[in-house]
Amino acid sequence: MSRVTSFVSKLGAASRLRWGLARSCRVLIGSAFLSSLLLGGAQAQTDLQSVDIPAARYYQVTRVDPRLCPSPFCGGVFVELVNRRKHHCADGSFARQCYVGLVDWSALGLSSEEEASLGQDFATMRVLARGSLETDQSFGTDVPVLVVSDAWRGVTGTKRRRGRFWGVVPSGIVCITFPCPVLIEKKLNRRHLRHIHRIDLVHKSGATEEQVDHGFDELHSGPGLLVFGKHRRIKGPAGRGVELVASEFYTLVESDSGPQACGGFIFPPNPPCARDEFCEQPPGTCQIVDLPGICTVIGDLCPFHFAPVCGCDGLSYANDCERTRAAVSLDHEGACGDAPNCGPIRCGPGLECCNPLLGLCVPPGVSCIQ
Repeated sequence: MSRVTSFVSKLGAASRLRWGLARSCRVLIGSAFLSSLLLGGAQAQTDLQSVDIPAARYYQVTRVDPRLCPSPFCGGVFVELVNRRKHHCADGSFARQCYVGLVDWSALGLSSEEEASLGQDFATMRVLARGSLETDQSFGTDVPVLVVSDAWRGVTGTKRRRGRFWGVVPSGIVCITFPCPVLIEKKLNRRHLRHIHRIDLVHKSGATEEQVDHGFDELHSGPGLLVFGKHRRIKGPAGRGVELVASEFYTLVESDSGPQACGGFIFPPNPPCARDEFCEQPPGTCQIVDLPGICTVIGDLCPFHFAPVCGCDGLSYANDCERTRAAVSLDHEGACGDAPNCGPIRCGPGLECCNPLLGLCVPPGVSCIQ
């Protein structure tokens, strides 16, 4: 256990946990997470630090361009990089706000109606967009374009006043007392990363019970939440902690028409994935070439829990989100080497290899056709 104790002390220093684990907090770590600690403190510490991805860039609209001239040279929107005073624009200038003549939503795979609705919400400052500022020369001159890889829509529409933008995911830690560092927060477009003890989605946001339930579902079972808010101190039997009070919270925008197909030896060919996506093959098909897949967003904020999966690169990942961050397709659940080979594929959980030539896996006891 000295190895675990040493790791926890290093984890607190590496993550800059200002309030950290209170001296009187007796932490019970779930068995899967405890297994990850016992596998090696240094590896688990790297997993926590890798939650911070400085390359992710989140933008919001500051105002609509009121100038009257032919679009897209005028009439677009001005955007800012959230949590930043100034940033680089597509034309190379360094300013607080940058003009954008066009917004490219194509990577989201939305219908025209969904794009129109999202664009309207973006112009009224209800949407955060992750992407990059580029230029388009289709109009004979450089037109600034915001190329969006994923978008997050505000749930309540509450007017924001004071606060900052944060990404929040579960930490995987469970305690028998309070406050407990159950969440990890990342300041968007910054390197700031730390544990917090609670999140309040109700009192400042005006969210309904249904909206709050949806927010917590996205936080604990989905991709996490983006939150605009500020912090306050809380007290409990374990000492002092930190709570993030949300004025608004955002959930990931997903298309009702399904994901975009990619790759494969087909005609006409599928369009390429966006810059912040990769073409993911179906699970267990790593050794099959020219197989179509779907465009999957490369992970950004990943929960810190241990549910290992095996990637097509032969490496084990702490959880499936960490695998998507590496832009690697899924071989099988569980660490690499846990599932038997069955010809070109690996059998999934609860299945056994029936015919290696055909790559046929069946449940135990089912007749096998050779």
